[in-house]
Amino acid sequence: MISDGHISLSLSDDAMAAYLTLRPHGIDQNLLSFEEVQQVLTEQGVIEGVHWERVRSAVQACTASTAVIRNLLIAKGRKPLPKIPEHLVFHPRIKELDPLFRFGEVRDEDGDFHQPESQGELSIDYRSKSSVFIVQKGMVLAIRRPEKDGEFGATVKGEMVPYQTLSSPVLTPGSNLMEENGKIICQVDGRLVWNEKSFGVSRVLEIGGDVGYATGNIRFPGDLVLKGRIQDRFSVWVGGDIRAAMTLDCWDVYCAGNLLVNEGIIGRGKALLRVKGNIQGKFIENCHVDVLGSIKVLTGILNCELYSNHELHSGDRGKLMGGLLMVRDLLDTFSLGNSVGLATRVFLGYDFV
Repeated sequence: MISDGHISLSLSDDAMAAYLTLRPHGIDQNLLSFEEVQQVLTEQGVIEGVHWERVRSAVQACTASTAVIRNLLIAKGRKPLPKIPEHLVFHPRIKELDPLFRFGEVRDEDGDFHQPESQGELSIDYRSKSSVFIVQKGMVLAIRRPEKDGEFGATVKGEMVPYQTLSSPVLTPGSNLMEENGKIICQVDGRLVWNEKSFGVSRVLEIGGDVGYATGNIRFPGDLVLKGRIQDRFSVWVGGDIRAAMTLDCWDVYCAGNLLVNEGIIGRGKALLRVKGNIQGKFIENCHVDVLGSIKVLTGILNCELYSNHELHSGDRGKLMGGLLMVRDLLDTFSLGNSVGLATRVFLGYDFV
């Protein structure tokens, strides 16, 4: 609409915004006034969300410079706020993992989330990003929020805009989680797992390929199932068992549980393997090994510096050749040493710790 040929007011299609265009009078005519613009807005019924200071500034600028001001946003409607059923608000870092965790975030604050003091020690030190999210015992993963009523909106003409009722995805807390005073708390160290119906914490990390640049150095508090290899210069520190489907290419491996290898263990340069439990595999080559439990191999051990605080078994046809072997309780092998001059030093009955 144009009033007196110099004031134009237009509305958006949904009437949630109003725009003002001002065209100055000629030199010999009266200047535009703030009151004229007020009258046009009143006649058009624009009463909601008007930014009057912006209107006043636009009138002053137009009359001072005689410049045309086009499509200036001078009023905004009030958007409705949806009705939100009872739902869970997730930890800010969890929200980044999947849209399932971001329900209701437009109306909710993150709440009282915290991590245990030692959280920084339990991580996957990735050289590239990964979707694995490590959690620690005592960490608050989500907070249950009660239902929130919706709020009506309004157009710039004051007309009511109805609100919607959101449909909440029902994510049920699962394994290794407990709810206390509306907070979902992790009960063990592990990794977050989820699907469309539930979420929980798993003590097992499964890596389908190699440990390398796609995963980075692994530091995991539970068990590791490794279906690939460990690339050169990458380390693996695990608080539980390690089960390796292929040959374990060792550079720096620490296992607080048992190490079970379907094939063998091959060291790389100054490779270091430390195991609190037992080691079982086909062979061990060119590696420094510290193990508090027993070692059982099928074919033998070659050129290793190996320390065991229990027993060493190398099978019915197993051979122990080269390096240093220190075993506290029992050494059981088919062949010890070799005929080509490769020195094999053996110490029995010593507690290497």
